[in-house]
Amino acid sequence: MPFWSSQTLRARIPADKLIMPFDESRILHAAYEMGVGSEAFVTSNPSDKTQVPGGSKITIPPGQFGMLVTREVVHIPINVIAFISIRAGIKFQGLVNVSGFHVDPGYSGQLRFAVYNAGSRTIVLDQDQRVFMIWFADLDHADDNPYPAQPQAESAITADHVSKLQGDVASPAVLKMQIEQLKVELDKKFLATEQTRLFNRTLIMLLLGIAITIAVSLLRPYIER
Repeated sequence: MPFWSSQTLRARIPADKLIMPFDESRILHAAYEMGVGSEAFVTSNPSDKTQVPGGSKITIPPGQFGMLVTREVVHIPINVIAFISIRAGIKFQGLVNVSGFHVDPGYSGQLRFAVYNAGSRTIVLDQDQRVFMIWFADLDHADDNPYPAQPQAESAITADHVSKLQGDVASPAVLKMQIEQLKVELDKKFLATEQTRLFNRTLIMLLLGIAITIAVSLLRPYIER
């Protein structure tokens, strides 16, 4: 299963229309660099709209999930399998791909990436920014069970994708703050409990001292006799 070289990519991609639009300058180290598309959904965004206005940036806060799509449409031949990833420079910022890492033979359409910001800072992406990478490799035979053809959808991110990602997601920073708050509250309760125990102990000793004093006073006449 040999992977395609940069030379093969330059020849095959435009000839077979495997990636559209195609830009030869995006071929680097036997991979093709794809850009961020105009659709996105981030769990921190209360809106369920996925269309990103032209020129707008996509922001993914720490600890939040997102659904991104490629600007390009890919067509994978039935005798080829593709592998996908996120560029190292973006990974170092904390963006992690939590979806699949390959593209089935026969697939046609934009690619969707479910991502998670595991970093400590908000990740900001420009539309068409080179974020995703794809490699192609030949199969020994044309696959007899390729990815089924799908009708052309109006949106790459469907309502089903949004519903699966919706909901509040607490970032590590928020969780840390909540843990600190719980620790402070626990310390306060522990201190209050200790103060109550100390007060009760003092009160018992005081009452015991009074009882002993009374008892001695009552018994003193008998002792003196």
